[in-house]
Amino acid sequence: MPSRRGALICCAVAAGAIGGCTRTPHPVAVREDGGVAVARPSGLLQVPTGWSVVTGGDGTLRVSESPGHVVLRAEIRSGVGMPTPETLRTGFTEGLRRWRVRRTQAIDEPGFVAVRLVVAEPADGGPDQEVFLSATALGTDTLLCASLRGASPATLDAIERICRGAGEPAGGG
Repeated sequence: MPSRRGALICCAVAAGAIGGCTRTPHPVAVREDGGVAVARPSGLLQVPTGWSVVTGGDGTLRVSESPGHVVLRAEIRSGVGMPTPETLRTGFTEGLRRWRVRRTQAIDEPGFVAVRLVVAEPADGGPDQEVFLSATALGTDTLLCASLRGASPATLDAIERICRGAGEPAGGG
């Protein structure tokens, strides 16, 4: 599955490109003893009913909208800070140079940065693909999200909500 591998590589490329950037962190819970409550990977992402989150042995989170249809890969990086939308876009396009970016939509808010790209692979003449990449500040950690090939626009909307709300209590905190 070279296409899926490419999507995974883009997340790693984007993650490597964001070192040293800083932004306002996403609000996190503070314990009574003054420490920061650490979100467990299993409870970090609040997904719609019927979706599932699986934590891989490498610490990555894979979100499926139906059995066998993984649509999101996420990972937590410590101490890397927050990227800019341009850093996310560049990290993706540098990793997959043959793709052409047809359209970019960016979000840059305190604690959350995202880009949605419409890209095309000119070599195979296939249909345009929409890609979602984001970073969410979680205290001193950063959650990096990347959609996987084949996610519909409605699924990408749901992925954006999932990644934006990472670390928030269930029920919308």
